[in-house]
Amino acid sequence: KEILVLEGTAADTYTTANTYELSNTYQRFDILSEGGDVLVSLRTVNGRWTTDIPIPEGFGSFDFALTGIKIKNRVSGTNVNYYINLYSW
Repeated sequence: KEILVLEGTAADTYTTANTYELSNTYQRFDILSEGGDVLVSLRTVNGRWTTDIPIPEGFGSFDFALTGIKIKNRVSGTNVNYYINLYSW
């Protein structure tokens, strides 16, 4: 079992600082966003990125097998702080 913790400040576009390409597969992730809504894209186990998924400000928990995650502000200029916990078992 593994837990990976990511945190940062989202930008208005997907940046290298907010794109996480992971070497392991994670089955669940929790996200806390403060300061606004975010958009995330998840890299599936076959290596494809999903379309943008809106996540409202606050806390969310999702069951999804992923090998990467990228995050950006849903509304330009909001600079949302985010905390992501990824779980593998």
